[in-house]
Amino acid sequence: MTNKILMGASILAVLAAFPAFAETKVDANASTETKIEAKLDNAGEAIKENAKKAGEVIDRKTEQAGAATREAYEDTKAASKDAYGDVKAYFSDDKDIKAISSVNFDGRLTAEELMGADVANPAGEKIGKIEDVLVDNEGDAETVIINDGGVLGLGGKLVAFDYDIIEGFTGDKDVVVKLTDKSLKEAKRFEYEAPSKPDAKISVMPASQFSVKKILDAKVVDAQGKAVADVDTVAFDGDDADYVIVTFNKILGMGGDKAALDFEAIDLVNNNGKYQFKLNSQQTAQFQNHKETTKAN
Repeated sequence: MTNKILMGASILAVLAAFPAFAETKVDANASTETKIEAKLDNAGEAIKENAKKAGEVIDRKTEQAGAATREAYEDTKAASKDAYGDVKAYFSDDKDIKAISSVNFDGRLTAEELMGADVANPAGEKIGKIEDVLVDNEGDAETVIINDGGVLGLGGKLVAFDYDIIEGFTGDKDVVVKLTDKSLKEAKRFEYEAPSKPDAKISVMPASQFSVKKILDAKVVDAQGKAVADVDTVAFDGDDADYVIVTFNKILGMGGDKAALDFEAIDLVNNNGKYQFKLNSQQTAQFQNHKETTKAN
């Protein structure tokens, strides 16, 4: 849209300069060369003036377009958060595809609510924040990654614990863990990739586990490997990643329709460092049909 505004304004600027050729008055006795130079000078001044005015218009239009785009994006994000209670579930498992039905998300936590949540010990003292959760390819939560908070909330060491250290959540959605501040500080530092040299003081992400933080950037691909949807969030039910909420039918990368896919029913793969949820042929057919139906409505 901005390109169209710029192009349109530029054309108007040039067109607006042409009347200067017709309206330029030159001494009738002047030579032909002098007449041409005078007309060119006047036309040049007219073009400069109109270009300046067009530039001012472009600046205003660009600023307005930018503000409208930002507002639309914020509205889309707000609508997305409200839409989780009215999405559709697809696959019960790979071999038994049931009819599409609504999913109730009451009592479930989204990945965004879990990531960054304060971690408190049983005494209610805050000792860190949730950095990430590692799940297996069926969505079972295996590991919780905690940032110990560093000094005055800056930096911080990542540490990994079995997910079952989580005892529950407070009314403020703080995560209560069976840890003390001391045990957190004394734990090995966690890293997603193994260091070049083995280090007994470092724990590394198991090859069989997947980062939920990274899953949020994943794509859903069909049986031929073509991207058909973007992962929006992951909904947790207890110690399981229950549903993957995806968005499709986007317009210019925004908006779109949502669906909830059963985490356990879809094949989660690590494709050269990029995560993908791969649909089988039956799932691809059903999903494509629903995409077209939804788009038509």
